[in-house]
Amino acid sequence: MEEIWLYTYQEWGTDQADKYLNLLFSRFTWLSKNPLIGKKRDDINAGYYCFPEGMHLIFYTLRNVHEITS
Repeated sequence: MEEIWLYTYQEWGTDQADKYLNLLFSRFTWLSKNPLIGKKRDDINAGYYCFPEGMHLIFYTLRNVHEITS
């Protein structure tokens, strides 16, 4: 996350870097509440899910109904 913030800061400044990181963290929270909305990606590894956000893909696995790993 630090590298994402730093790159965004260097390209577009502090405000945009902060906004983008907040967007990603908001998506993490949303995915933790809606984990099955992501695309199942067993082609990459069994049990993986993927969801796009901005210029990134968020990969995660399900631990239980209310917790994901990324």
